[in-house]
Amino acid sequence: MRKIFEVIGAIVTVILGLVVAIPVLLAVIGVAVPAILIFVAAIFLIVLLVLMIR
Repeated sequence: MRKIFEVIGAIVTVILGLVVAIPVLLAVIGVAVPAILIFVAAIFLIVLLVLMIR
């Protein structure tokens, strides 16, 4: 009987972990992608400015 409760507890723990982790991961990805794109755009603009000045 105790084994069943341990299995149920493990399953509930995994589900709660996913419920917490998935929004956090999505938020991190949602923040990281625009930040990376802005970073790449900034480098591109700096390179263009350097080439224009030369």
